[in-house]
Amino acid sequence: MKILSDFKFIYFILVANTYFIVSGCHSNKEKNSVTQPNIIWINVEDINPALGCYGDPNAITPNLDKLASEGIVYKNAYSTAPICAPSRSSFVTGVYSTSMGTQHLRSRIDKPDFIKTLPEHLKDAGYFVTNYAKTDWNFSADGVFDYWKQDLAPWRHRPVDKPFYSTFVIGGTHEGAANREDIYQRQTDGLPKENFHNPDGFPVPAFYPDTPHFQKMWAKYYDLITRMDMIVGEIMDNLEEDGLKDETIVFFFSDHGFGMPRFKRYLFHSGVHVPLLVYIPEKYKHLSNNRTAGSATDQLVSLVDLAPSVLNMLGIEKPEYIQGQAFLGTDPEPVREFIYTERSRADDLFDMSRAIFDGQYMYIRHYMPYLPWIREGTIQGEESGKESYEQLHRLYAIGGLSAAMEKLFHPKPYEELYDLKADPWEMDNIIDRNEHKTRVTKLKKELARWSLFTRDIGFMPEAEYMIQSEGSSPYEIAQNDEIFPIDQIMQAANLAGSQDVQGISQALNSQNPVIVYWGIIASRSLETPNPRITEAIRQALNSPSPSTCIAAAEALCAQDECNEALSVLEKWILDERPWVSLQAARSLVEIGPKAKPVLPAMYEAQKLLFAGEGGTRKYKDFEYASFTGWALERAIINCGENPL
Repeated sequence: MKILSDFKFIYFILVANTYFIVSGCHSNKEKNSVTQPNIIWINVEDINPALGCYGDPNAITPNLDKLASEGIVYKNAYSTAPICAPSRSSFVTGVYSTSMGTQHLRSRIDKPDFIKTLPEHLKDAGYFVTNYAKTDWNFSADGVFDYWKQDLAPWRHRPVDKPFYSTFVIGGTHEGAANREDIYQRQTDGLPKENFHNPDGFPVPAFYPDTPHFQKMWAKYYDLITRMDMIVGEIMDNLEEDGLKDETIVFFFSDHGFGMPRFKRYLFHSGVHVPLLVYIPEKYKHLSNNRTAGSATDQLVSLVDLAPSVLNMLGIEKPEYIQGQAFLGTDPEPVREFIYTERSRADDLFDMSRAIFDGQYMYIRHYMPYLPWIREGTIQGEESGKESYEQLHRLYAIGGLSAAMEKLFHPKPYEELYDLKADPWEMDNIIDRNEHKTRVTKLKKELARWSLFTRDIGFMPEAEYMIQSEGSSPYEIAQNDEIFPIDQIMQAANLAGSQDVQGISQALNSQNPVIVYWGIIASRSLETPNPRITEAIRQALNSPSPSTCIAAAEALCAQDECNEALSVLEKWILDERPWVSLQAARSLVEIGPKAKPVLPAMYEAQKLLFAGEGGTRKYKDFEYASFTGWALERAIINCGENPL
């Protein structure tokens, strides 16, 4: 007996020593040593709900379908913007991008220290936080993560006593891969031959040209989705292999719709409708808001709701500044009645639209309706290097597009309304039908309430709020009624698209340069030029606000009154503040060959943006420098010359 006892003692010592040796880098079957659940966010780029679990017959997504069968499928989930960085800044903070000034792509925004990202909140709560690939939040991610590598099992690097939060950004479905053959080939490497989709007769969206070229493009997009599904499968396999699946809540979602024309960058339902799957293990089912595994729900959910939902699930108090609504946890908030979305500057294309969706009807308000959706430039041009846009330009030139696609090349209506039940592809704008007047009034009123409540800083031009927020942040100046009297500014902005000559004249004579700016923008939709308004715009060339000066110069050139206007644009494209020079450069594109006298200054401005020899890109950064450079290139080409 004594020999057996000695053996047991020796065995215990050996096992204990082995445990302490490996405790810093976990064994495969280790469970959490804490009661809080682990959290995983799998964020994929640029897809609508094109998955088998959403009933898409063309999708080959076995791993996501399995996740859905064990979790909850949210059929009505929406991003807050139809483009990446604004959407990401919103879902990682629980604050709308339009409140933080992060609604443009891309920008460098300072945010108040008290506005924290979800990983920062969880880090404070004792979580080990990791990131895979990019953040793209429009503000710095320095110091946020404990571990940041291309690793599909990052939790293996955490201390044994910590739960983990891991976010994965999977970029294989990005518009670049969908539009360029070389990227597509890289991203589909490893996809089994039998999982490639047959392009012959592959279905395309109803508003797309049903041509072999577009059939092939959409078939390839679904190939990318299948390859992405394989990566999700690897993450889930790693989790299961490590014995952690029953300890981990998993969210799967996209940042916005497909990376194709009339999806990404377009404020339609198609641009913001995204997949959202949530897997909640049995031991945490009390956090599911009474949803059962394998269920689907029509509940409206915005991605701005993700961060507060995780906080609620973990029993962490929701900060007052968070605007999203917790839809999961022991104390979920009331089900939302509306989805609110926005579209602002994308790359070098200035624009502004806001939208509201009630689950059936989508109301869209355009604040720069004189601008078409598809415009000259590096991102959407016929020489953009993107197959989809190149094909659309070719077909537009020969009259080969549907009415729904052709209208993208023309000025927008200032309002749109779509019934998604009757018209899922949003091809019939029913805004003028008498039977919808009451509904439109309700939606407009609610959209205005949301803009006022969230202090939508997008009603101030980007360059203006960047200048005003020096030493502070756009969020903070948006709260200041003296700097940003939002109700007065919105009243002026709502003149856009109208023929209210008296209202526009009053706005142009305001002492507030932002209200004057909106008077100029509204004047662009007037059917008949008005001498009194033209004179007021001419006076605005001397505004203390660069944005107002630039808008006035562009408006005057649109009326063939370029003499004074060109000297103003020449001045501002050489301004050292990047948000100012970008706006001026884009105005030079919009006025076309009339900008020719400014060519010497354009070349000078372009030189200032170059990265220099030995760099991997032409311009200094992939933000303002590139966007301004692209705009200058197009403006120079419009004047019949070659850019540097």
